[in-house]
Amino acid sequence: MRLMVALILLFTSSASMASNPLCPTPLLVGWDPWPPYHYQGKDGHLHGFAVEVLTTVVHEMGCEVVFRERPWKRQLQEMEQGQADIAMEAYYTDDRARYAWFSDTYSPSRVYLWLASGDKTELNLSLDALIEQGFRLGLTKDFYYGPAVEKIRHHAGVDEMLSETQNYTKLQRGRIDGFLGDWLATTWNLSQQGLLARIRHTHEPVYQAPASFMLSRKHLSSAFVDQFNAAMRHIKLDGRYQRLLDNYTRIQD
Repeated sequence: MRLMVALILLFTSSASMASNPLCPTPLLVGWDPWPPYHYQGKDGHLHGFAVEVLTTVVHEMGCEVVFRERPWKRQLQEMEQGQADIAMEAYYTDDRARYAWFSDTYSPSRVYLWLASGDKTELNLSLDALIEQGFRLGLTKDFYYGPAVEKIRHHAGVDEMLSETQNYTKLQRGRIDGFLGDWLATTWNLSQQGLLARIRHTHEPVYQAPASFMLSRKHLSSAFVDQFNAAMRHIKLDGRYQRLLDNYTRIQD
């Protein structure tokens, strides 16, 4: 049984949280295990690219955040119900925009089709055409892979798993022909499991759209969003953002 943890990061500076009226209470942030964007390290602390970008931004603003481990679906529910303030690594959708602002983009997300290393399949055909020809595709439940994939999500040839790592096993056992996964997260996970030599991605991505932070419309004002984006622009200009990105993209294949 995985231990559910709540990790609190408190920031103190000359510009303290209390001096910023836009964030008078700790900002509640959901996270689920998805390395290297957010994950619990062996030291028991929360790590990850998205975590470090967010904490750097809120430190710049003089705010306080509390990280709470939640499944992604529950994070979205809590955002919609006003029980959370921020969700990380999110793609824009019209439905989510009903209850959340979207920050400026920060994560160069790309979705690829992953195949057994000996499979020569490339995206010369669309995914729906591949599936119509009998291709068996694995997805991760509640993950968004772009509008074209949403149209085929409920096709009989599509199999949804609760965890992406389940697709690694199914692919190696021949129960699916390929699965969709984020470039950085899937590369990281396959590397951790020693599977990079057995599973590879197609040359062209299925979908690419930089990810944003979702910010609660119920709790956070447009002025907060403006200040948040200004702080993010600042850390991009002074080099802190690039150093974080470089640290997590050294595993490029």
